[in-house]
Order: sequence, then C-alpha cells, then structure tokens
Amino acid sequence: MKNKDFWPYLALLVTIFLTSLAALFLNLGTSASLVVVNLRLPRLLAALIGGAAVGVSGLLLQAALRNVVADPGIIGVSASANFFALAFGILFPSFYLGKIIAAFVADGLTIVLLFYFSQKISPDRLILAGLGLNAAFSALEEVTGQNGMSLATSNWTSSLTLVFLAVPLLAAATILAPSLTYLKFSDSKLQSWGLEAGKLRLGLLAIAAFLAAAATASLGPVSFLGILAPQLARLLDSKGKKNQLPLTLLAGSAILAEADTIGRLALGDLSATLLLAIVGGPVLIYLLIREGKA
Repeated sequence: MKNKDFWPYLALLVTIFLTSLAALFLNLGTSASLVVVNLRLPRLLAALIGGAAVGVSGLLLQAALRNVVADPGIIGVSASANFFALAFGILFPSFYLGKIIAAFVADGLTIVLLFYFSQKISPDRLILAGLGLNAAFSALEEVTGQNGMSLATSNWTSSLTLVFLAVPLLAAATILAPSLTYLKFSDSKLQSWGLEAGKLRLGLLAIAAFLAAAATASLGPVSFLGILAPQLARLLDSKGKKNQLPLTLLAGSAILAEADTIGRLALGDLSATLLLAIVGGPVLIYLLIREGKA
C-alpha cells in the first residue's frame, strides 16, 4: 500500500482512538474505575463492533440490491429483527440467547422476501418495498409497548455476545469483498463470465442480514449508519481504487462511537440513534436527488 493510500485508514483509526479516550475517561466522577470497567467499556465495545457491523451490512446491501440508499435500518431488516427479539423477550424474558436467535430468524425471512422482490422489480421499487416492511414491523414494535436494547443498556453480556456473533460475519464479508465489484455489472454480463449473480447476491444479502441482526439484538435499530459509513468510505476513497469494505468497517465504528460519545457528553445524553437520524436524513435526501439526476 502506498503512503498516500494509507491516510484514510490513519484518519479513521486516530478518530476511533480519540473518541475512545473521550468515551472512557471524560466527565468521570466517583468510583471512576468501576464506571470505566462496568459501564463505559462495554458500551464503547458495543459501539465499535456494532457500528462496524451495521456499516458493512449497508455496504453489502447496496452492492447486492444495486442501490446506494439501501440501509438495514430503513428497508425492514433491522425493524424485523428488533420486533422478533422483543416479541420473544416478552414470551421468554430470561432467555437472552433466544432473542438473538429470533432476530436471526426474522432477518433470514426478510432477506428471502427482499431477494424474491429483487428478481421481480427494479432497485428503486425494491427500496419502497423495504420501506413498507420497515413501517409494518415498526408499527408492530409499537404494539408490544416494549423498549428494545440500546447503547445505553449495553453490558458485558450483550457486548461480548455481539463480538462473538459479528466478528466471524465481518471476516466472511471481508473474504467476499472482492466480489462486490462484480455486481456493478449486469446479470447477463456476469453470466457470460461464468458467474452466478443470483447466488452471489443471495450470499451477500445473507451476511448483511445476519450482521444487522447481531447488531440490532444488542443495540436496537440503528438507522442511516448503513448509508453514512459507506458514503464516508467513498469520500475518503474518491477515486475508487481501494477495497471499500475495510474503510467502511472503520467508518462505521468511528461514526457510531463518536455519535454516542457526543450525544452522551455534549447533548444531554441524546441517543446515538437520534443523532444519526438528524445527520442521516439530509444525506439520504441528497443521495436520492443525486441518483435522480444520474
């Protein structure tokens, strides 16, 4: 790697390092060591791993669905996982692992639906179908009257479970990362090269869904991060010469950890989800306008 190609990684790593220091050590009161070890460290770990998972999930969804506004938090993937996890928690409140399994099952079913729709309708209409799924599951979540997991409720159990689930999936995504380039071409072109576009797309959708399920079961739905992280990676790699998955992974970690730290320390404990929505909404509108002009 050339020196000039390393600076985006260095910038993101420095951001993560400084954010981690702020998240752990700023505004400490009494019993500082207990606060850092028992509260702030698992919360930071969840933000870093969860941010990476959601960011990479967004990148994979965008490649598989060929739409830069695909995001697990706005096309029903995260909402379905959260609803199934909440419903299972109501029925079996002491069985934490069951909530994880329910979230994975939900996202598996959602991805089957999205894959089916992807064969029938255009990418733009597919996003609308996803928005419909998201609205339906979000409404069902409201019916339960329950609050799901969030970064504020993170503990060592939820954070380490997230690490255990997300890290192997991120490794699998890294192995498949070179195939993201192929999906820029039409299915007929890929078939002429001897590649099965449908299987490749389904594999990417599956990994994206399970990454989103792992993050949602531990953090709750995190909308717009799946758009913001890949977009930041593309900005840092404006010429598109590098594999964008590592940059997206680091960008997702940096964005969620920074949003959580800023919201907690500077904005009266504003949740990272709300802060990302404030930033992500305008970004989504901009991308829709840009895609419409393309």
